[in-house]
Amino acid sequence: MTTTQEATGGAAEILILGAGAMGAALAVPACANGHAVTLAATPADGAVFDALTRGDGHPDLGPLPDVAVRRAADLTAEDASRAVLVILGVASRGVEWAVDALIRLAPRCPVAMATKGLAARGEERPATYVDALPGMVAARGGTMPPLVGIAGPCLARELAERRPTAVVFAGDDADAVARAAALMRTGFYRVEESDDPVGVAACAALKNPLAIGVAAVEAAIRGEDGPAHNPLALAFQRAVDEM
Repeated sequence: MTTTQEATGGAAEILILGAGAMGAALAVPACANGHAVTLAATPADGAVFDALTRGDGHPDLGPLPDVAVRRAADLTAEDASRAVLVILGVASRGVEWAVDALIRLAPRCPVAMATKGLAARGEERPATYVDALPGMVAARGGTMPPLVGIAGPCLARELAERRPTAVVFAGDDADAVARAAALMRTGFYRVEESDDPVGVAACAALKNPLAIGVAAVEAAIRGEDGPAHNPLALAFQRAVDEM
């Protein structure tokens, strides 16, 4: 079986833009594979940056592996050029900032995006961020490297605790997807690969409200012996069909 380091040529430099819970949690499997990780704090991560540089651990996750913590504003294009993978660990409200950062840093390696949700596009249909990001970069004169979407039922704290987690890496560029997956895949961070980035990202956005709907049925339709299973199964199947 090919190990991660055999597949990627040994330890590599991975740059994570965004030091919030998910961005920081993604440093855990990367470090577990022996890679050098730079965790870059965005303007919204000031409290996280202060805590980590004091040695207090991450405010949401506790102690992290040995990562280099920097302010994203201090990064240069030369820093980005050394990375073999850039990960966007920003929330949806940070996507505009991420677009500017990608244009300024101009990475040449694949970019993996963990942002969930749908981007409004005026009167047009909503788009997943994986779908929208290349156009946002191009509209501002930048060049978008191969993009890989990261999706799955993944709570940041549980990932940081190395609890078994299953996700999907999806993109149009199969080589970029395979390389990103090989860099990040571990025994506790299990990565499947897909060539349907929009479908994977759309399901990641839809699964939460659909799960809430299924739970609402369970709570609303109860008999003396607990929830009614037929309507619960019906709601679950409809949710699967929607995705």
